[in-house]
Amino acid sequence: MKTRMKNIIPHRRVAAITLLVLLTGCVSVKRYTYQDAPKSDMRFESLAAATTFYDALLAKKFPTQQQSKGPHGDVTISLPMPYMQYRQTRTSANVLFNEAATKADANHDGVISEEEARVYAQVKSP
Repeated sequence: MKTRMKNIIPHRRVAAITLLVLLTGCVSVKRYTYQDAPKSDMRFESLAAATTFYDALLAKKFPTQQQSKGPHGDVTISLPMPYMQYRQTRTSANVLFNEAATKADANHDGVISEEEARVYAQVKSP
């Protein structure tokens, strides 16, 4: 009988450890803070200037998969922790537009000309 008990105890320990590892869970909380601002009163000299500017803005802020360095999204590999918290600040479309319009309006007159839009489109984003 003692021999049988010695064989059962290691199997129970292995089973218990396996259950603990498989049933271990963790809580992951992601919190996003959005930075917003009123849209600036920037005007465009013509429809062509507006089209060039907006096409360049979209291409710079939302690159396609071929332009970016890898697929969109992310993969996180980490050790299981009981509680993990992530915080990230994201900018709104108005903030992105205001920053791009300030860069594009070279003479700071509040109007983006076709030439200014073309120059903005040619400059590579950092």
